Amino acid sequence: MSGKEDEPDRERFADRDTSRDEFSMGPTEDQIRNAEQMLGSFNAPTYVEKRDLAEDYRPGSLQPMDRSAEPVKVLVSAHPVSGQEHYVVLSEEKLPAIRAAEITTRRLGQLQTRTGRLEPGHEGRRAEDKQNGTLMVSFFYPVE
Repeated sequence: MSGKEDEPDRERFADRDTSRDEFSMGPTEDQIRNAEQMLGSFNAPTYVEKRDLAEDYRPGSLQPMDRSAEPVKVLVSAHPVSGQEHYVVLSEEKLPAIRAAEITTRRLGQLQTRTGRLEPGHEGRRAEDKQNGTLMVSFFYPVE
């Protein structure tokens, strides 16, 4: 056997895009360029999902201050969104806008209640938001 037969066929793979390897699962340069070309003239509202995947969410309940509706089970971000003053609220049902709302969570055996306003919910845009039904995303602005 000659050593030449054992060598990889470098000519055959010379033009291979190495930017997408086993350890680099991001889009390739060609994919980014094609996406920019296709979407360059696209004129539509743009939504930017800014939830941090590492964010800590706590179970809680949401209810209007006037008790006009039953409490809804929600997950509430443990801290306001970075650089913002609102909390992310996740729920299984679409939430309407509530001018005076109350969110109650439990931490270290203690109930914590925040009052504020809730913006209407929208469908989560991530793939994981649609795995078991559709997860709804709302924003809660506390009154401090």
